[in-house]
Amino acid sequence: MTFLIDGYNLLFSLGLAGRRTEPKLFERAREQLLDWIHSAHGKNVGAVTVVFDGVHAPEACAPLRDDRGLRVHFAVGQLADDLIEELIRADRHPERLTVVSSDHRIQNTARRRGCVVWDCAEYVDWVMDRGHTPPEPPRPPAKPSELSEAEKALWMKEFGAIDDDPEVKKFNRPYKLFRDNA
Repeated sequence: MTFLIDGYNLLFSLGLAGRRTEPKLFERAREQLLDWIHSAHGKNVGAVTVVFDGVHAPEACAPLRDDRGLRVHFAVGQLADDLIEELIRADRHPERLTVVSSDHRIQNTARRRGCVVWDCAEYVDWVMDRGHTPPEPPRPPAKPSELSEAEKALWMKEFGAIDDDPEVKKFNRPYKLFRDNA
């Protein structure tokens, strides 16, 4: 059985990233997803193709790359949906192709060609039944809870005398009265 996976559709359905995820976390989420797919398919990973939109592609990334046997396409200059549809139409044995996407347009194209169609949730269940827990969303680096003495000194150097600035005093005048009466 061969698989054609709508990469970002699966990534978003797993909650690994959102539309506003910062680029470094987005890249880590994509790598976690590929690692998870790789481990789920093991020695059969060569029968899996994952397609991502080119918008979030790593810089200087080839449109098609091999990731430890897993074929990864970045749809550069077109939408991933369009590329997935092209790949579905070009498949010589669509009845052996399992298309993984929750996108109805892709599902309809796949069904018309006689492909097996799995919603992302069905694919996640299949992978979990094989003993592979979905990856956790990448966490942003932890922020320090307190400033170090050096950081405090830097802030005081930059902003310590700000209350003495005549423009700041003039600007804060109405608020100073409010604070004094509180």
